[in-house]
Amino acid sequence: MDTNRCNERAVEMSERLRVPHVPQPRSGNLPILFICTFVVMMGFGIVMPVIPFFTERLARATGLSGKNIPLHVGFLTAIYPLMQFLLAPLWGRQSDRVGRKRMLLFGIAG
Repeated sequence: MDTNRCNERAVEMSERLRVPHVPQPRSGNLPILFICTFVVMMGFGIVMPVIPFFTERLARATGLSGKNIPLHVGFLTAIYPLMQFLLAPLWGRQSDRVGRKRMLLFGIAG
């Protein structure tokens, strides 16, 4: 008798704790997200290897010494993830308001 009562209480508790149904996103949106992420990372990957050369060229053209080039390359490399860390919540909030596809296209367009 006690095990039956325990089972009933367990069922009761699980009914109270049940999470409401959350609609799943359509699978058609996932390839768009992958393509957008690929384009962004491809651009970042193409630019990163040439940043030291452009920084050195710019420093020499403006008459600066070559001592600070590694520092400037470090700043240029670090600014992207820093801004991504700071602005990702704002972009997320805006994409919740406007729509994810529209915000991804806006971000890729510049």
